[in-house]
Amino acid sequence: MSLMKRLTLNIIISSLLFGLERGALRDALAGDMARVMEGMWSVPVNQPFTAFSRSIKAGARARRLLAGIARETKAKLERGQATPSSDLIACLLSLADNRGARLLSEEEIVQNSMVALIGGQDTTSILMTFMIRQLANDLDTLAAMVQVIHHAEHDDVAKTRARTT
Repeated sequence: MSLMKRLTLNIIISSLLFGLERGALRDALAGDMARVMEGMWSVPVNQPFTAFSRSIKAGARARRLLAGIARETKAKLERGQATPSSDLIACLLSLADNRGARLLSEEEIVQNSMVALIGGQDTTSILMTFMIRQLANDLDTLAAMVQVIHHAEHDDVAKTRARTT
């Protein structure tokens, strides 16, 4: 798996969409998603030694992991330890009709999460690759970005100092 795909899956998608911190669960999900993506472009022959077969098994494991995350997030929401805007799963769990009935089942939440993982991984990693390429090839753009970041950091420090004094 390329650096950008690992970065996308480990940091952006896992942390932002599912609230996963570093650890065995995030590593397992990343490994399973790598196998799912590998199998998507393989010959669809479901034999034990094929990439397609490994992909199907990895997809099932990933769905079980996401179902566990959904149950844990639901419990956190009920205890008030999470908000509907905490991550994607919390948002999906919080969707309700005007009578308060949940709009999505656990299975639908897991399937939507899989779609976000699969669809978001390649598009985000490709965008990041092109962004880094553009910054490497256009030094004016890089300098402008560095200047914007510097000013933003300076403004944040000034705001923090103003609040503490």
